[in-house]
Amino acid sequence: MDKQAAEQLLKTAIGHEGAQFRDGQWEAIDALVNLNQKLLVVQRTG
Repeated sequence: MDKQAAEQLLKTAIGHEGAQFRDGQWEAIDALVNLNQKLLVVQRTG
């Protein structure tokens, strides 16, 4: 999955066309989904 497709899923899930990933979120998703890496991610949620 590329970043553009992931951002579209985010926008659909949130119901807001202006939704964007926070700093570091795409990198974590990419590592898990595309690179099959194991991660422990701790980030603020809101």
